[in-house]
Amino acid sequence: MGSEAIQQQLFTLIKSKIASHQSLSDVVCELLGISADSAYRRIRGEKPLSPDELKKLCTTFHISLDRLFNISSGSTLFQTEYLNKNRPDFLSYLKSILEIQKTLAQMPDAKIYVDAKDIPPFYYYGFEMLSTFKFYVWMRFTGQIDSAEPLSFEEDELNKELLVTSKEIMKVHATIPSVEIWNAETINSTLRQIDFYVESGVIKEKKIAQQLLQQLKELVMRLEKQVEFGKKFPYGSAENNTGAEYSFFVNGVFLGDNCMMAEAKGATKVFVSHGILDFMVADDERFVAATKKSFENIMRKSSLISVVNERERVKFFKEMKNKIELASDKFQ
Repeated sequence: MGSEAIQQQLFTLIKSKIASHQSLSDVVCELLGISADSAYRRIRGEKPLSPDELKKLCTTFHISLDRLFNISSGSTLFQTEYLNKNRPDFLSYLKSILEIQKTLAQMPDAKIYVDAKDIPPFYYYGFEMLSTFKFYVWMRFTGQIDSAEPLSFEEDELNKELLVTSKEIMKVHATIPSVEIWNAETINSTLRQIDFYVESGVIKEKKIAQQLLQQLKELVMRLEKQVEFGKKFPYGSAENNTGAEYSFFVNGVFLGDNCMMAEAKGATKVFVSHGILDFMVADDERFVAATKKSFENIMRKSSLISVVNERERVKFFKEMKNKIELASDKFQ
């Protein structure tokens, strides 16, 4: 591939990474500090990029030179998203998730794939008490709040903003078709967290644990209806079959790893979780292809229970509800 073709490929990759309403030439003008005519000449390949310009473009848009020059090094470039150790930063984290969701929702043929080791965070956000509890758990485990700080359900300013932002995430997420793979163990981490914080004295009243478990049961029941219809229910909406397409698989053998793949026309990204909430993002073609193949392989070895397979669907959700009942009995 010649240098002109490589340069054109670079700008094709950049175009796939910017929002649909953004002009490629405007983005290049602003980033490189050049005129519109100079930007167009570079985009068309008529004017070679300088090494500094190439570096700036690749760094800004997280484009691997190995990928650009088709060098088979076996490496993959990841963009990392880390939570800083301060409490307000969790709000920034949620807002970054919201922007990712909004961008994806605007893209044609968008679809999300999730291999769920834990219940995807989006589903907690319709239940304020449960959301507040999960915020506390996540911020405590990521070091954003001190382990001695008590769990509070009081509506301080931060908590209000967290709840507003999280509900907006849920609302946008409900507009994007999804494929999810769950296991009977997917619910376990939340059950263990509630149990742990009761035993450790952070949750001082058993009635609070009961209320959290009741909201978790309501979450599971709403999810069961979504699976039955094969449609998502936007936040605050009635249960109906007018939402985004929703495919739900159950795998009885393999545990998930919370990997998520966002696929759209002309662009696919893989989100790999590490730590508690931190994640790495990659759009390397080889890595994306391998991840998609992995999802397809797991789906072939799983049972589709959305819309079809009522017997397996009832059995799966009954098992989850039984786990909640057993946990609730402990706090009588």
